[in-house]
This record gives sequence, structure tokens and C-alpha cells, in this order.
Amino acid sequence: MRTETIKIFQYSELSKEAKEKARKWYLDGDNTPFLTENIEESIKEDLEEKDIKIIKNFEVHYSLSNSQGDGVMFEGLFLFKGVHFRVKHYGHYYHGNSKTIESLRDDDKEIPPKLDEEFNNLYVEICKKAEKVGYAEIEYQESEEAIAETMEANEYDFLEDGTRW
Repeated sequence: MRTETIKIFQYSELSKEAKEKARKWYLDGDNTPFLTENIEESIKEDLEEKDIKIIKNFEVHYSLSNSQGDGVMFEGLFLFKGVHFRVKHYGHYYHGNSKTIESLRDDDKEIPPKLDEEFNNLYVEICKKAEKVGYAEIEYQESEEAIAETMEANEYDFLEDGTRW
């Protein structure tokens, strides 16, 4: 018979080198569970502030990996100043310019000439702000403070070298 003793550590008890290994394990997983929620909330608040009403099919798309073509965009049917705007994703990227916008009226009245441009400018502004919200959330979730808090809250155990137990 053989008996072995294994030392188990909490994140806060690890050496600096072991914490780096534990941190790498953590960052290799999907650790931004609230990212979509935060981005959607930001967009909805901005739409409301700009008097743009979501009618239906609201959907958010994003790619936030600090690469060319990254960003945030959203689709759906919206009402702004009495005109419906249908926004659809277009292309391979997700950012404020990767969309088509169609303006529609229920009646036969003419759409004010600059309204399409105004809606597009507000749309792009909202997308850029949502992108900043997304990157800020990612930065926070990858911070030492947030990782340590998560490790302790979830009571993750590690071996002395930082390997997850």
C-alpha cells in the first residue's frame, strides 16, 4: 500500500509564478459571462435616450478581440421620428458600418431628407459606445482583481505550481 499527500492551495496562497499559471488557465476559458448583457443594456439605454424605440427582432452582434474589423452592431426594426428603420447585418465583420438600413413608412408621406443620415449617425455612435463598454468589461474581467475575486468566490483549488486541482 502507498499513501501520498498532496498540498492543495487557494489562489491567494499561490506563489507569483503559480498565480500566473492559474491565471492563464482561467483566461483560456470563457470568462466574460456578462459581456453580452452589458453591451445589450448599453445599447438599449442609448436607444431610449435618443428616442429610438425597439419594435422587434433586436439582436446584438460583436467581435471584440482587438482585431481589424472588430466592433459591435445590432439588428432589428426600430421607430425613430415616425419612421421605421430596419437594420440588418451585412458582411463578415461586426461594427457600426457592417449593416444595411432600410427606412419605411406606414403611410404615403415622404421621409424627411436628412432623417436617414441622422438615424445612421446615431446608430454608429451607439455602436462605438457599446464597443467601448465591451472592451472595458473585458479589461476588468481580465484584471488581477477580478480574477482573484472569482477564484476565491468559486473556491477553486490548485496544486502548488498553479495547476487546477
